[in-house]
Amino acid sequence: MARRQLEGDGRRARIGIVVPSVNTVMEPWAQKIVPEGVSIFAARMFIPPATTPEAFIEMDRNEGKAAIRQLSSVFPDAIA
Repeated sequence: MARRQLEGDGRRARIGIVVPSVNTVMEPWAQKIVPEGVSIFAARMFIPPATTPEAFIEMDRNEGKAAIRQLSSVFPDAIA
């Protein structure tokens, strides 16, 4: 995918992060630690009430793919 120039910060790099919906720490922390010119874009995966290993696998397959798709619209340099 070709990198597109966007206005604003992110001139050095754009990083997409996928975080669980219940995580209240990762996004603010990531935004604080990146150097100037690096932007963080977050997408969330819904955590279902049932937290079995199978539920987490299903969450990753469905919610994770949807989050990555959303992040792809900002043309990130990396997604974690």
